[in-house]
Amino acid sequence: MAGDEDFAFCNQPSTANGGARLLGKQQEGLHTVERPVIHLSAMPERMQCVAVAIDMDVDTGLSCGSLTAHRS
Repeated sequence: MAGDEDFAFCNQPSTANGGARLLGKQQEGLHTVERPVIHLSAMPERMQCVAVAIDMDVDTGLSCGSLTAHRS
């Protein structure tokens, strides 16, 4: 069962195992962005899926269409 230590959010920017973390807000051109980093190899074996929930700030003029994924 998941516990609070398995979540990353504004007041807890990293999971206990460090597998997911928020990088914090950064200015990118005219927009302020915030990115998560997820390291699947750091996730415990009991984890079967990762869900990402977002809250778009409508005042930025950005939409979900502006979301990108970077793989490394």
